Amino acid sequence: MLINVNDLKILLAGDAEEVCWEYVLKHHKDKITNIDILKAPHHGRESGGAS
Repeated sequence: MLINVNDLKILLAGDAEEVCWEYVLKHHKDKITNIDILKAPHHGRESGGAS
């Protein structure tokens, strides 16, 4: 979820898996640049976090 408040961009990534990030980067890369706050939990991920 991308939230825009005034000039602040907040990205709440949830527990998005690799396939989700691949889709976002392929189709919405222009919208997720210059993020001010990134909330990216890693519940249960083998890697311990996003790649």
